Amino acid sequence: MVNPLRVFIRLLPILIAAVFTLFLLSLATSTPVAKEPEVKNEIVEVEPITIEATIKASKPLSQPIQQPVAYLRVGKLSPQAIKFLGNCESGNVADKDTGNGYYGAFQFTIGTWNAMNTGYARADLAPYSVQVNAVQRLLKRASIYTQFPACAIQMRNVGLI
Repeated sequence: MVNPLRVFIRLLPILIAAVFTLFLLSLATSTPVAKEPEVKNEIVEVEPITIEATIKASKPLSQPIQQPVAYLRVGKLSPQAIKFLGNCESGNVADKDTGNGYYGAFQFTIGTWNAMNTGYARADLAPYSVQVNAVQRLLKRASIYTQFPACAIQMRNVGLI
């Protein structure tokens, strides 16, 4: 019986010679790399560009600027507003976890949820009543327009806030 290792050892010099020959042939037949174009150091004079600008003074405002809506706080939400917010955020599904980094009926981030100190690891693991309580406490210290911007605008449009 023929030993495969012996056959391989006998053929090894031939394989090496064949690979080396192919390498040399590829070097001999390859095209040279394109040369970088020469850079000409010519100085071309151009006329300077001038820009004329006119600043017009605007009329002073007749009314004082009001605080932007984004910073307004609405305080405690009514049960109808809570239900609307939950429906807007998640379809009001308390155990919602779609894998997008937002959890629960009100789609809390982990950071915001942990700041609420509810005792639950994530909002989707907490009962709905705990989530509602967390929303009410959150809105005592933050604007609904920054925490739930899209839903807050919808709530404002239907008169809930």
